[in-house]
Amino acid sequence: QFGSVSPVLRTHCSGVHDGPHCLRRIWLFPHYESMKSAMVMRDAMLPYLMTAYRHFYDSGIGVVHPCYYEYSQHSQAYATAETQYMFGSEMLAAPISDAASDPLHGNVEQTVWLPPGVWVEWGGERAHVGPVNYSTSYSHSEIPLFVRGGSAIPLKATSSTFAGDLCWVVFPSGGRSGTGVVYDDEGEGLSYQEDEYSVTRLSYHTANWTHGAVLELKLQPLHRCVGTGCAVWVAQRSHSLELRGLSSLGLRVQSVDVESIGNGSDSRPVRYTTSHDAALDLITLPGRWSLDDEITAKLRIAWAPTSKA
Repeated sequence: QFGSVSPVLRTHCSGVHDGPHCLRRIWLFPHYESMKSAMVMRDAMLPYLMTAYRHFYDSGIGVVHPCYYEYSQHSQAYATAETQYMFGSEMLAAPISDAASDPLHGNVEQTVWLPPGVWVEWGGERAHVGPVNYSTSYSHSEIPLFVRGGSAIPLKATSSTFAGDLCWVVFPSGGRSGTGVVYDDEGEGLSYQEDEYSVTRLSYHTANWTHGAVLELKLQPLHRCVGTGCAVWVAQRSHSLELRGLSSLGLRVQSVDVESIGNGSDSRPVRYTTSHDAALDLITLPGRWSLDDEITAKLRIAWAPTSKA
């Protein structure tokens, strides 16, 4: 668990204790399925992590840093410093390091201190208002990971064949408006030191998440890539929006209509897909867009009721 929410994730083994597993063939490990879900989550987080690494480069504040960096007036931020931390600017992680009574199937009770504000569980199941100590039982496949209310988390669009496509995860239970930022560069070399990088901000707002919500989106470049190498990697990408945790509100997306997109004159329909198994509702904006484009969109969402999780 710690590896998936730390700056570096890699497998280790020693020939003395691990026997045949020392080949690091992780699919042979008895807890491979739990490891796989954590690694898939980590891989999807690369856009969020790249953004956090850039913030580290600019500010000196590490991707992983103690909660008391941001909540220095709260004694609990110091008391829990050995068991939890901020993972980037928008997430709080408290990975489990205690052994369960049953190594493969047992659960572990974990208490997490949530700072002031709204914090949403990574799966979107519940939102909590801090400051509060939150305790519950976690299985091997569950990582205590919380997202700051109002955040839009940039992830890799795993349903796309294009590596640069983004999926912005928004948590309706975290509030009616919010923002997120994503950083891009060439991915190798030192050209990012010469302004060859891009920063894009997503902002969203709705008056409510019920009764035919109108969701307003804006994608705005905060820093445009300049330099001779930009044309090599600044390509077009698609954007999708995942409304995570709708089932906990007793809702699911029934239909989506575009009232406006781009300059307001484009009325192309939104392609809507959903995965009920993962309790996700995914809305894909039409078209592919340059990192330099400023996109505004207004979506009208019709909800269908469902039983609360």
